[in-house]
Amino acid sequence: MNTRRPIVAFEYLTFDKNKVSSQEIRRARRIYNKSINKMSLILSTSSATSFRASASYSPSSSSSRRLGHLLASSSSSKHSTTKFVIEARNTSSAKQLAPSSKKEKQQRQQRSVPVEAQTPEFLMVSKDVVSSQPFAFFVGFVGAIAIIKAHKRDKTNTLRKTTAVLRYFDAKGAAEVIRTLFAAAECDYEDFRYKFNMVDNKPKIEKQHPLDKERGLFKQNLDRLPILEHAGMSIGQSKTIERYVARDLGMYGKNMAESWRIDAFGEHVRDVKDAWAKVRGNPFAPPDDKQIAKKEKWYNEDMTKWCERLEKVIENGEEGFVVGDKLSLADVVLYVTMTQTFDDAARAEKARESCPKMNRVIENVGNLPRIKSWLTSRPENRF
Repeated sequence: MNTRRPIVAFEYLTFDKNKVSSQEIRRARRIYNKSINKMSLILSTSSATSFRASASYSPSSSSSRRLGHLLASSSSSKHSTTKFVIEARNTSSAKQLAPSSKKEKQQRQQRSVPVEAQTPEFLMVSKDVVSSQPFAFFVGFVGAIAIIKAHKRDKTNTLRKTTAVLRYFDAKGAAEVIRTLFAAAECDYEDFRYKFNMVDNKPKIEKQHPLDKERGLFKQNLDRLPILEHAGMSIGQSKTIERYVARDLGMYGKNMAESWRIDAFGEHVRDVKDAWAKVRGNPFAPPDDKQIAKKEKWYNEDMTKWCERLEKVIENGEEGFVVGDKLSLADVVLYVTMTQTFDDAARAEKARESCPKMNRVIENVGNLPRIKSWLTSRPENRF
């Protein structure tokens, strides 16, 4: 008497090759071994490869099933197709595999578990077989972008995961841009300040500073400040710290082109600060007549020229950004320099009144609630 032998047939569709990997074959065998009576499974994926699988008449006894030979055949159609048939033979009697009566079939169906309950989670996808090559390429491209973004997110925002320590004097100085970056990003950090007192127009720093210097805490900045301690690292140089914080907190441009333009603008602003430092002289000593004359020329002529030159390289001033369409290090550097560097804020503002894009950027940063909060909560000092 003829008997039916259980088989599991898998059809694998691909666009660029005519073969199935050994991993897929092993997966097919696992599915077969886990199958139940009268299981029917259709699998499809909307990626570069698509599968269709079906199974029926799996053996009722796990001890009596055995995977047999593997047959392969191919057909020439619009998409190359490779079929693999995994044939399982039962060593039990023919009666066990003979067709059942109608009543037995109904009883077996009532006892059977839904296919969804037996299907691995990675197979629970749409039942539409997608074989469009452009669509598959699009899905693969979007998936790759998502993976890259997830990888980049994992490499950034480390300052939010581990609290950093910023060491500097109790003054704005070279650390105020860094502090403002943390405030703009609403990122917590430890603002460690070394207090000092003015004695004979010279700052006298508290005892903790020389002790920390002897311990080697400042060596990465040649025994100077500021220093940023984070994730086991000690980072020196204020501009390096600014770039480190901005990059980690997402304020260093969307791509390399924006990053180098942000860098360049920061150096332009540093040129302005260096020119002002020559005019200002010793910030701790009262100005003499020569310095007063230099400052007059600065506010009446020089600063206006510098601002007009900076105005030309502001790309998106109408929207309130120096580079790109979101807050960046360039915006913060411009804001801090123009509002907190010069000793006469009113005259400094008047010197840039002919620069609408610059003023729009400064206004945009100053109106941020987190920046307003920082300005009202930070320690007051004259430097």
